[in-house]
Amino acid sequence: MYFEEKVVNGVLCRRSTPDGEWVPFTAEALTTAFVSMRSIADDRRKQVDDLMDMGLAAKKALSA
Repeated sequence: MYFEEKVVNGVLCRRSTPDGEWVPFTAEALTTAFVSMRSIADDRRKQVDDLMDMGLAAKKALSA
């Protein structure tokens, strides 16, 4: 299956064949992607915070 994305004149577009026409994403599709990516970023941020806390706790335990 072929899929490609590209910004065309400031608008994110897609096409499903190598020589196909660029079709702009709908506002709804972009919103769905944005909300999903924001949720993933929030999860990753929490994971990093948890790892930092674990590292600080380990450092404290080793220095005691």
